[in-house]
Amino acid sequence: QGSMRDFVTDGSTVYGVGYNSYQKDNYMDATVFVGDLNKKEDWVNKPVDGAQQRIKNKTLHSNSRLTGVNSNFVAIGEAKRSGQYLMPTGSAPNRLFVVNDVRAKTLRANYLQSGIFFDGASGKMGAINTYNEIVGRVDAEKVRASKGKPRRQRAFILPYAKNSKVSERAKTLFDGKAWYLDDLTNGSDSSDTSSTSYSQENNRFRIIDASDINDAGIISATALKCHSGYKTTANNATCSDKEEVVAVKLIPIKGKTAKNIVPRDVEKTPTKRNGAGLGLFTAFGLIILSITRNVKTRKINIK
Repeated sequence: QGSMRDFVTDGSTVYGVGYNSYQKDNYMDATVFVGDLNKKEDWVNKPVDGAQQRIKNKTLHSNSRLTGVNSNFVAIGEAKRSGQYLMPTGSAPNRLFVVNDVRAKTLRANYLQSGIFFDGASGKMGAINTYNEIVGRVDAEKVRASKGKPRRQRAFILPYAKNSKVSERAKTLFDGKAWYLDDLTNGSDSSDTSSTSYSQENNRFRIIDASDINDAGIISATALKCHSGYKTTANNATCSDKEEVVAVKLIPIKGKTAKNIVPRDVEKTPTKRNGAGLGLFTAFGLIILSITRNVKTRKINIK
């Protein structure tokens, strides 16, 4: 079995990413397919080291795959940990990783293990743009998953530092690190009425998944919507009103930088909190697309 999920070209050479199974064990491993448009039958399959199902005689992963690649030849992928080999956090996570260059002779999975990507965190890759900005979703709490409870997940954005080099764009917009998208929709300044409006409207939403991002930084995502607004601005605030899943488009606000980001706090007992103050600015505005069963779409422009 095999699947190509995305591709990029370098002259006549094609680099496709996805997964492939091999005759030796028939496991489904993350793979880069390399071919030449002028030699259509001479394709080479390159598995990603560290993401294979079987490593050192142990079936560490149930499966692995690459899901996307950009014009910088950076690929993103996922490797599902086997339930026989739980992480120390008691989980069998869908581990997120990046391949620095699909053109390299040997490919290596670089797992996301810092900042919001704690050891044992599970998630899903969404997309990567030409600025190496990656979006997707990831666990937002560290409760024990095995014989425990499902973990709350939130959408993220990561300005990936290829070869540990942080770009000026990443420094300016994101302080060179990953964020929950909820952090970028939080905050206001009483002297900036437009920013206040963004924050008040945005507190009706918690972004739970991000599926794509373009080079303008516009993100397609999925959110939970509390019609009357969440009780506080905390990441895990509760909703006392109707809550539904909606499609959203996140639009960067011109002129805002990492200095304007006000992270949401996390409540230990969210039902007992009565309120929370707002911060400085929002970094993203939202256009909400509420999709119902009869395909009726409602669009709200938040200014």
